[in-house]
Amino acid sequence: MHGTTGQLLTQRLVPAAVDRARVTAVLLAVALALGPATPAGAHDSMAPPDAPHSWLPEEPWVMQHWLPYEEPALYAALGIDRAALFRWLIDDHRTLAELARRRGRNPRVVVNQLVGPWAPLVEPAHFDELRQRALRTFSQGHLAQHVFFHPFHGLDGAHPGPEGAQVIFGVPRHEFQHLRQEGLTPVQIGGRGGFAAGDVHTGMLEVLRASAMEGYEQGVQSPTQAALLLAQQEALLPCWLYRPLPKFDPRNPLGDPNGGHGPHERRTRNGLRRDSKARRVLRRGGSCWVDGLERQARRRPSGRR
Repeated sequence: MHGTTGQLLTQRLVPAAVDRARVTAVLLAVALALGPATPAGAHDSMAPPDAPHSWLPEEPWVMQHWLPYEEPALYAALGIDRAALFRWLIDDHRTLAELARRRGRNPRVVVNQLVGPWAPLVEPAHFDELRQRALRTFSQGHLAQHVFFHPFHGLDGAHPGPEGAQVIFGVPRHEFQHLRQEGLTPVQIGGRGGFAAGDVHTGMLEVLRASAMEGYEQGVQSPTQAALLLAQQEALLPCWLYRPLPKFDPRNPLGDPNGGHGPHERRTRNGLRRDSKARRVLRRGGSCWVDGLERQARRRPSGRR
């Protein structure tokens, strides 16, 4: 996409990502993975036979949350807001296609409506790829949950390398990963590496801004969606910096083994267990993750039809 909107995004992002060489090094390796889940049959249809429940395809658009359509258009098409989408996808056995049908809409018609604005702007093969990605967000429950609501998971998936963690946290990538698995927060890890909390915050902002710009420059997310994703990530960044991995964090609704469903066969469809962490956190409140999402939902998204 191009023109005035693209220029606005450039103005929004470029001044903060001052050193492109440093940003590139940062992007090469920040290890933000949620950690392996307890083995169980994955339910997403593209997963290999022995994949865990939390399996995700190692594709840059998935790992960097480059949604091929704009969220406000999705909410308008289904008559929902971001909070309603979160409460639907917290159970990742449910899909956007099912939600669309529940709202009286044909999922394929909605997808065509959402990606339609790309048609006059890109080549047919590129448009078809974006449409296929959109269809996958509608048919794959855990992928959709990840793209919309795991904003710090997988940012380094497409760019593996050792430099990024060292630049931001002062420790090698493998040590960052080990310390996260020990229950430390990103700020605590940065402290071990000699970095103040403010330094870690600044480094992570560069990662987020560079990722948003990269998706826009590749023509795989619109300038509006890139800016919206960045705003969501910036709002939740303080929460991520001071919290351990979801599986160690009693206030994070995610991180239950098997997605809160309990052990199940690959193609078994069951709801969240009554004792799942998601149910507990949503019921009790007081979570910076849920509270942040609720605040985002209360804001009227710019460009909403």
